[in-house]
Amino acid sequence: MPSAFLKQINCKTRSSRNLVLLPPPPVSNVPVTHAPSAKLADIKGLIGKKVTTSGQVYGVKDIGSMVLVNLGAAYPSQLLTVVLKGDAKQLASQIEGKKVTVEGTVIDYKGKPEIVITKLNDLIIQK
Repeated sequence: MPSAFLKQINCKTRSSRNLVLLPPPPVSNVPVTHAPSAKLADIKGLIGKKVTTSGQVYGVKDIGSMVLVNLGAAYPSQLLTVVLKGDAKQLASQIEGKKVTVEGTVIDYKGKPEIVITKLNDLIIQK
């Protein structure tokens, strides 16, 4: 940043300290993946673990407060249900029939594994 710009800012502030402006952080639609990868077929044995997994979308159902996404097979034989809530619900119209990668903690819901997604960057649509 040019020093003339910093001097001009310092003149307008009533402080004798130097003001340093930092650039904004980079923006990406790729999730920062810290969770270990897991095969979709192995998800049922990973209840309580944070994982990253990928699979084919076989069904999407909007039930109002959330959207249910079946991965690996159609309901009721799905290997994983991804629950889209909050901002993530807007992804529902884009994922039917596509392969997706999700990151989250696997929970058990009535004997079936689920991952609840609330943030857009926890679900990536594969090309």
